[in-house]
Amino acid sequence: MRTVHPSPLLKLALRFDGAATGAMAALQLLLAATVASLTELPRALIVESGLFMAVYAAALFLIARSPRVWSALVLFIVIGNLGWAIASIGLWVTGAVAPSGAGIAFLGLHAASTLLFAAWQGVSLRGSREADASPLATAH
Repeated sequence: MRTVHPSPLLKLALRFDGAATGAMAALQLLLAATVASLTELPRALIVESGLFMAVYAAALFLIARSPRVWSALVLFIVIGNLGWAIASIGLWVTGAVAPSGAGIAFLGLHAASTLLFAAWQGVSLRGSREADASPLATAH
């Protein structure tokens, strides 16, 4: 499997994604009832997505610390961010939820931020140099 030494820009993108995701997870988990009330989104959706985002944020910080990462893992993160954006808008567009104006803005924030991170991570991956194929290779 192809591995790369993540560029400083990719590490920064992963850290910013982790920080933003972690902050949103904390908001959703600590103020779930308030967020649900303001957005008119189901409380279970707020809590469950908050739990997922907490784990995802921790994983991003771990990946950002690695001297080598699988390029496929970064692509998986990019595709996951694209999927999250589509799902965020899809919830409202399909009528799966009936959010308030604040809820539409909340879903839009999720979509816009994940699209931004997907683009940043995708571009940054291209700037990362390929790692030596040797299992004993280390970062320089």
